[in-house]
Amino acid sequence: MKENIKHLVCFDFDGTLIHTPLPEDGKKKWEEFYNMSFPRPGWWGSKESLDLKVFYPSVNDYVFKFYKECFGKEDTYTFLATGRLVKLETEVK
Repeated sequence: MKENIKHLVCFDFDGTLIHTPLPEDGKKKWEEFYNMSFPRPGWWGSKESLDLKVFYPSVNDYVFKFYKECFGKEDTYTFLATGRLVKLETEVK
């Protein structure tokens, strides 16, 4: 399989493929939804930042179209990268 790969295509998750909320607005929206303080000091490493009860992050249609064109091509290895912690793998997927 490796000998057939001619292209390597990487997509970034936050702000590229998916329009995820940024910390300032996201924390405020989360706090308003749950009527409590955001439970963590950080944003990007928290599962709350990907809470689908609160946020409805949209797909970047332009990037997603390119993703669909690349994914599954026999000569192309396509993958999604993120700086999110491994513990958030389920939420990212």
